[in-house]
Amino acid sequence: MLPLGDGQSLTLVLDDQRRQNKPCHGFIQAKQSLTQKTVYIQRLMPALNACQEAAAIWTRLINDTVAVAAGRGIQRVFSCAGEGSPEVEALASAGLNPYTREDIYQLAPDTHPQISAPPGLRSEQSADQWNIGQLYRQITPHRVQQAEMPTEEITGDWLCGPLGWGQGEGFCLEDRHGIAGYGYLRSGRIGHWLSILVHPRSAERAGDLLDYGLALLNYYPPHPVYCGVREYQGGVRVPLAERGFTLFSSQSLLVRHIPIRVKEATRSLVPALEQRVEAPTTTVSPTERTLD
Repeated sequence: MLPLGDGQSLTLVLDDQRRQNKPCHGFIQAKQSLTQKTVYIQRLMPALNACQEAAAIWTRLINDTVAVAAGRGIQRVFSCAGEGSPEVEALASAGLNPYTREDIYQLAPDTHPQISAPPGLRSEQSADQWNIGQLYRQITPHRVQQAEMPTEEITGDWLCGPLGWGQGEGFCLEDRHGIAGYGYLRSGRIGHWLSILVHPRSAERAGDLLDYGLALLNYYPPHPVYCGVREYQGGVRVPLAERGFTLFSSQSLLVRHIPIRVKEATRSLVPALEQRVEAPTTTVSPTERTLD
């Protein structure tokens, strides 16, 4: 459960007794990004199969969340659900649109190999952020970029979404053209999350990126390791399988954009400048009439 009153979490509770004399209860929890104008829905209750009104409760809670988020200057609301599940349909009915799918692979603790960090990779530096953003834009389809619209420099914690908020380690793969691969490891109390970006020109080095991340885990508790692979990142799947990762689940990623209210200054009229200029009137003097 997300903490209350920490400035990043958002919890709304629905307690409505007026719906056909039936109690209507539910709650939603969302997490606001530290660096982006985004919020991630992380919990929605009740479950869809708990009652007939569950889908309507979801829509109401999501709409209220959007209203509160808009007041905070938030521009996008994200969520995810199992691919093809009733939850995706319910979220779509509430205005969230699927924009890509993601497979999540798992490496069990008892199959975690002890790997040495391969050469040619290094730890992330602050000067790398611009190049990491360029790598993201080069390999990410336009429709996904439109959905995610990163407004700040792209960092590892942003790539991990809500799972990346906290301490993590980033690492880079370079070639003569610049950064060709990037990885980010987020360690948790019950599991670890590994994100990988690799340019097609260096697809054969995807395994090195994975090995570097797994080598970092030699210093962490032996928890399961998870890696999310989106539908356009096919070059990562084979190296994952070679290292013992197995498919854990598949999910749809959804987003709802919040319109931005633009304030325009009221134009005040200056009386001296607003006076109309009258067209000159031609007159004929009595002398001219006499001459005619």
